[in-house]
Amino acid sequence: AGMVLAYLAIGWRAVSGRHAVRWLGLLGLFAVLPKFWMSQGGPIYYDETAHYALLQAVISGHKLFQYTSLLPIGTYYPGMESAAAAIHWLTGLSAWDSALTLIAVVHCLIPVQIYYIARALPVTQRLAALAGLVYAVNPSFIYDDVQFAYESVAILLMLTVVRLSVEALAAERSGGRTWRQTLSTSLLIAVMSFGCVVTHHLTSLDGTVLLLVAALVLKPMTGFADRKGGVRRLFVRWTPVLTLAACLVLWIAFVAPGTVPYLFPNVSKPASELLS
Repeated sequence: AGMVLAYLAIGWRAVSGRHAVRWLGLLGLFAVLPKFWMSQGGPIYYDETAHYALLQAVISGHKLFQYTSLLPIGTYYPGMESAAAAIHWLTGLSAWDSALTLIAVVHCLIPVQIYYIARALPVTQRLAALAGLVYAVNPSFIYDDVQFAYESVAILLMLTVVRLSVEALAAERSGGRTWRQTLSTSLLIAVMSFGCVVTHHLTSLDGTVLLLVAALVLKPMTGFADRKGGVRRLFVRWTPVLTLAACLVLWIAFVAPGTVPYLFPNVSKPASELLS
């Protein structure tokens, strides 16, 4: 929180003005710098140590779905490692520098996606910028999502899917889109949904819940079936939810069946404690 307040002291007028997107992106970079200074030579936290081991195995073996005893379930979610390995092969950077580069780019884009989601709801530009700043204050963004860990990348992919979905719903309010544009957006949602699923299981599940809430709550949708809206409105409303859910279910069923026993204790125990 102190880092964000220091950043605001420098550039609040710019953040809330017409360069809000640029300054929110710089905020993401500003928040990631302390972690990078602490880990210039290699990973320092448990999760990123496991994922870095997977990345090294991918680079040396030239194939995905590598194994490490540090995080066995990570074998079946190689999205982040594949992106970092691509950076390594394309730029010649070391494996760890490639990992840091990927996380830096992702961390810069997360507040920007929050801004665009808020703009599509719709809210004013200043309130949208404030939404990005409020998100940047949460401890996960400052401490957890600066790690080279699969959640750090998957959150951006999930937020991108949510943004595309909310923007499509907003376009239905104005009636300014054609079927071709709607199908193009749906294809992009499908690609991003698949990327999210092959990167992190729990983030994909959270994204499905968010999309379901958006489909049920956001205007111009009224009622479950929304019969007055026509076929396209139903398509726009439910395609993102079904696409992400289908990708997750199919990936778990055919590629990563171990995800269910891995996640079940982490979900059932907190749920039982809340109920009790």
